[in-house]
Amino acid sequence: MSKSRKLFCMVLALALVLAMNGTVFAATPEVTSTNQSNSGISVNSVGSIGSEFERESNTSAYSIISASTYTTASYIKGTVTLQEYDSGSWVTASGVSPITQTQTEYDTAGFYMVSNWNLQKGKNYRLKIVIKDKCGSVTSTITRYSSSI
Repeated sequence: MSKSRKLFCMVLALALVLAMNGTVFAATPEVTSTNQSNSGISVNSVGSIGSEFERESNTSAYSIISASTYTTASYIKGTVTLQEYDSGSWVTASGVSPITQTQTEYDTAGFYMVSNWNLQKGKNYRLKIVIKDKCGSVTSTITRYSSSI
């Protein structure tokens, strides 16, 4: 192969590699954002959400919810609702207390919430996790579900 052809192939390969770095595929979570500037761009300031939901016994469980934002938020609010599996669908739990727990952190980029849950023996449960935050003029709400126990 000639020197100029090798150079052309190397430049073409480099261009392809650089072009591939600009393509990203990601799953889209359930997000609602309000941007006060009406620029047509929705910004989600929550960078990550983590959850752990573990049964301690037949009638009790605990959860740990964490979230972080890309920058300091005016507030981060977590609302966690206990759901039970009933007749083929997930519904808000009944017959136990608490059903919903809420916590708000102010002027922070991190959120951490530990909760205890009372359960009924023999039922399947999961958590509906709603994280709401405000960074600057952007308010975001993200909903996630824990694994079931």
